[in-house]
Amino acid sequence: MLSCATDSLTIQVYPKSVTDSKFGIIFIGRQEIEKSLFILLSESSNDSLFNQLTGEEILLTDKSLKLKKCNMIHVNAKLISDNYEFAKAKVLGIHNSIGMGDRIGLANAGHIRALKGFSFRPILAQQSIRELTRTQRTLRKLKMRLSGPLFRKGGKMDSVPMPII
Repeated sequence: MLSCATDSLTIQVYPKSVTDSKFGIIFIGRQEIEKSLFILLSESSNDSLFNQLTGEEILLTDKSLKLKKCNMIHVNAKLISDNYEFAKAKVLGIHNSIGMGDRIGLANAGHIRALKGFSFRPILAQQSIRELTRTQRTLRKLKMRLSGPLFRKGGKMDSVPMPII
């Protein structure tokens, strides 16, 4: 638990989402029912990503650390995929794959867990342009819906690659 300048802060961290890099530690966390992207910065971290992400800085009692709670929005997802190879969409090529058939995007986390230990790679959020039109969604919204569960479940490119959608 981190201590805030005002009172104690409780964040339920999704352990598989924790990623350490030159930009600090990024992770998906939950406060009550709200899930957010967090970035924790130490004095030795490069603060360029921290400054670019849209969100609210949380003042901590330890002044050598900085914490930002970031909105789960397209601009932040793009910054993450621009700076972290595991978050970039990839062409699957000739790997074994399976379409998961989740039209709404609520079961992606379960589908990722179901494939653990198998050589198949998921095609998540598999929707045609016709289906997107009928559900009044865009490819951008669909990708955003997909990126949260992938990140929370540790969907790094070496374990569960994010396909191009």
